[in-house]
Amino acid sequence: MVLRIKAPKTCHADRNGSLVRYSDYVKLEKELASYRPEWQSPDLIPDIPVGTECEYWIAIYNDKTCKVIVFLANYQNRPLAYDDNGDLIDDDYLVNTDGEPHESIGWVTNKSHHEFDDFYEPIVFSDDYRLLGWAEYESPIFPHFGENK
Repeated sequence: MVLRIKAPKTCHADRNGSLVRYSDYVKLEKELASYRPEWQSPDLIPDIPVGTECEYWIAIYNDKTCKVIVFLANYQNRPLAYDDNGDLIDDDYLVNTDGEPHESIGWVTNKSHHEFDDFYEPIVFSDDYRLLGWAEYESPIFPHFGENK
């Protein structure tokens, strides 16, 4: 049995049919809007300092599954810089599986391995796997401890 009632003027029925007091609903909408990421064009590159990486949301369209996938990925700006003698200028660089210095500029995913530290895998985009956009990622705050550290 479904019981239908008319919402009072001080309330609003949300899309699930729940009654929400209008003043709370407006406040909630404003708060939720502040959490929505602002999506950037895939043609734009994140502006991050050289030698660093940053985590972002990325949206991908997969032609094989005909679906949009949204997941966390890192954008790395870690070029290798050499001096006039051909020596690396900085000691803080990524290495490949052979332990050799490795340059990484672009989108990567962070993977885990049971035998060694985590590693990065480049995301290869193609006509079948397209980057639709990216957005800043802000880690949610765990309410018991306040700010994330």
